[in-house]
Amino acid sequence: MELNLRSWLQAARPAAQINLALPLILGQLLAYKLNGAFSFAIALPLAYYSFAMHLYIVFWNDWADHQADRQNQHPTIFSGGSRVLPDGLLTPRDLFIAGALAVFLVLSLGVVFTLKLDRPWTLLLFGAGTFLLWAYSIPPLRLNYRGGGEILQALGVGLLLPHIAYYAQSNTFTDSTYLLPYFLHQVAAAIAFTLADTDADKAAGKCTLATLIGRKHAAEFTVFLGVISQFILFFTTDPHGFILSPLHLPSLPLLLSFFILPAFYASNKTEVAKKKIRKYTLFFTSLTITTSVLYILGIFLSDKVQ
Repeated sequence: MELNLRSWLQAARPAAQINLALPLILGQLLAYKLNGAFSFAIALPLAYYSFAMHLYIVFWNDWADHQADRQNQHPTIFSGGSRVLPDGLLTPRDLFIAGALAVFLVLSLGVVFTLKLDRPWTLLLFGAGTFLLWAYSIPPLRLNYRGGGEILQALGVGLLLPHIAYYAQSNTFTDSTYLLPYFLHQVAAAIAFTLADTDADKAAGKCTLATLIGRKHAAEFTVFLGVISQFILFFTTDPHGFILSPLHLPSLPLLLSFFILPAFYASNKTEVAKKKIRKYTLFFTSLTITTSVLYILGIFLSDKVQ
């Protein structure tokens, strides 16, 4: 029993919850700063939604991707799945049933928001979120193999989830002033998450940006997107004093990412070189997450966002 509980905890990948928690926090923060709207009676069921949606994503993504995960000999905390299927700890049927229960909970929460909390669009928005994972991982679309998986992931965590949280708290929708830059940061993060798996994804026939143009060029494009995101934020907010503004905080990990890029140009012919590149890739990916955290912190600290 203890081994089974440990296996389910491993399958749940608690660390990956940050991918949903951050955009939901951002949406609620914007609702508060722009409209003065915040209620713990809304925040608590949103936390339940985050938990259920997270389980749906990790369980069904593992279930749909287990053949490719078996070919990945170098999984990381960000990629390669939970490993419960390649290691024989759980069965595909276990994860499919658990994911189905999670999506039932997600849609049930949508009904609660719609009928009990007077948020009539919530069920549709929750349903859109479940569709995005289906389109990402599951045939016939399966866009993480066909191409466009990074954009689909960013649409979910960069646009849909912040809109869900904003709408749930304020009962209205926000404009793109602060969400478009965040979306571009999330496209960059989605690309960065695939960098460590480039070789395994090629072997599995996945079509990601890294498999198409190479790891180093994909890393360069990731930094480019981050820079463009900050420029958009610069021009859509008050440019005066922007350099010293908290909104400029995401530029710090972007600068570090720029200095890490030469590591991707090094030869990877020896095992030592491959290990070094994997280490730098992990750090590079961590910086993209830090960028998202600092983006939200910058909005929280800025007196321009109101």
